[in-house]
Amino acid sequence: MTPAPVRAVIDVGTNTVLMVVGRWGEDGDLEILEDAHAIARLGKGVDARRRLAAASIDRVCGILRDYRSRAEALGAGSVIAYGTSAVRDAANRIDLIDQVRQQVGIELKVVAGGEEARLTWLGAGFRLPVPERFAVLDIGGGSTELAAGAAGRLLQSASVDIGAVRVTERCFGTLPPDPADRKKATAFIDAKLAQLFDYPDGLALVGVAGTATTLGAVDMEAKDSQAEA
Repeated sequence: MTPAPVRAVIDVGTNTVLMVVGRWGEDGDLEILEDAHAIARLGKGVDARRRLAAASIDRVCGILRDYRSRAEALGAGSVIAYGTSAVRDAANRIDLIDQVRQQVGIELKVVAGGEEARLTWLGAGFRLPVPERFAVLDIGGGSTELAAGAAGRLLQSASVDIGAVRVTERCFGTLPPDPADRKKATAFIDAKLAQLFDYPDGLALVGVAGTATTLGAVDMEAKDSQAEA
């Protein structure tokens, strides 16, 4: 039997660049060949200036070149990259898209907030033992998505411009933040979260991305967020 084709998918976020390389196994399950993570800080300063810095673009291109090389070494015939909040916000996003095309040789596609919420919900429900009805919360660097559905069908989704990097840059003059900064951040977060849909009572919630996994690791007193529950 001919092996299934190997594919690589890259998520270019506000703070991180992630890559998963995989293929469908003979048993019908997805075989993950590599799961890569890098801190790129692409969105640094974007909330204030609405522009991607040249240094940030170069840094991301370097990571993507490495990712493409690693993916092709694993036999990937397809490498696709998607940009989220910071890329959506930047007035000069075309500069990043052009540089990724020229320096790396792949196309970077911009994902709208609503589509990001939908894909996150589908991804979280793909391999997790979730109940029939569940919601997914994705707290990223620049945006937060909430999506809910049942029986494999998305019913509600929303994306708001609030994330760890955006809050830090807008509200925190020093780290750790002082009480006045924390109060400012709380008010900013509350106003943004009010734009999400009302959360249904009793609905199971799945948290994804760095904030959720870090809090989980702290709660479990684990050394890192890769620990098994």
